[in-house]
Amino acid sequence: MHIVLLSGTGNQNISGNGINANVLDINNSDSRTITVDSTLRADSSTTIDGKTLHLICNESRNDESYVSVAKLNADKLIIDGNVTLGNLEYRGSEITINGDLLGSDSITLNKTSVTINGDATTNGDFTLNGSNVTATGDYHHNGFLYMKNKNDKLNVGGDLHLEGTGDSIQDGVIDVKGDIRLNHVIHTYIFARYNELGGNNKLVLSGEDDVTIYMDGGRFNDIDFQNSDKRILNTDDTFRATSINCGTNPLNISTRNGVLELGAVTCSDFKVTGDSTIIGETKFNCSSITFD
Repeated sequence: MHIVLLSGTGNQNISGNGINANVLDINNSDSRTITVDSTLRADSSTTIDGKTLHLICNESRNDESYVSVAKLNADKLIIDGNVTLGNLEYRGSEITINGDLLGSDSITLNKTSVTINGDATTNGDFTLNGSNVTATGDYHHNGFLYMKNKNDKLNVGGDLHLEGTGDSIQDGVIDVKGDIRLNHVIHTYIFARYNELGGNNKLVLSGEDDVTIYMDGGRFNDIDFQNSDKRILNTDDTFRATSINCGTNPLNISTRNGVLELGAVTCSDFKVTGDSTIIGETKFNCSSITFD
C-alpha cells in the first residue's frame, strides 16, 4: 500500500507530476492550505487530522488541477479556483468550490450542502443521498444523476443540460432558472413517476426570463412553472410532462411543429402559439384555452 503523508505545518504547493497514492494523509489541515496546480490523487482514501481541507487550484490558470481524494471525512472541503474532480466519496457537511467544476469521474455525497460558485460539469455517477447541490452558473451532467431521496435538491442558476441520465432521477427537486436541454436519455422516461419505486421528482422553473426546453426523449414529472405571467415557455420538437402547474398565472407555450403531452395543466389561461400536436390525456384546470 502506497501511503503519502503531508506532515508540514505551513502552506504547501503541489506541482510537476503531482501526487499519486493509495492513501493520502494530511496533517495540520485546519491551519493551512494546499495549492494543487497538477494532480492530487488518492485511490483508496484521504484522511485529515482537522475538520477542514482547503485546496487552492488553478493558480497557473492552466485548468490542469485534478483532485481525486476518494473517501474523505471532513466537515468542510473548500476549493478555490477551477478544478476537475476525480472520484469523491464525501462524508461531511459542506463543499464549496469558488470557481468552475470542469469535470468529474464519480461523486457520492451524504446529506451534504454543495455550492459551486461558477459553471459545473459532472460525468459518470453523481449520487446526492439527501444533499443540496447548487451551481450558480450552468450545469451539465453526462451519465447517471442519482436522485432517489425526497431531500435531494439540485439548484441551477443558469442552464441545465442532462445527457444519458435514464431513470436514475426518481425523487427530490430540481430548480432551474435558465433553459433546459435533455439528450440521449437511456430509458423511456426521465423525471418520471415510478409508482412501484415511489419516485416523485419535481422540476421547478424559477427564472424570470423566457425559458426554452429541448428534449429528444423522456418525460418530465411534475413541473412548477413560476413567474409564468411574465414569460413564455418555448418548446422545440417534443415536450412531455405528467403535470404543469402555474397556479393562478397564465401559461403561454410557443412551439414549432411540437408534440405536446402535458398531463394535468393548472393555470388561469392556457395558450399555445405555433403548430402543435397534443397527445395523451390532458386535464385542463384553466379559465380559457387558446390555440393560435
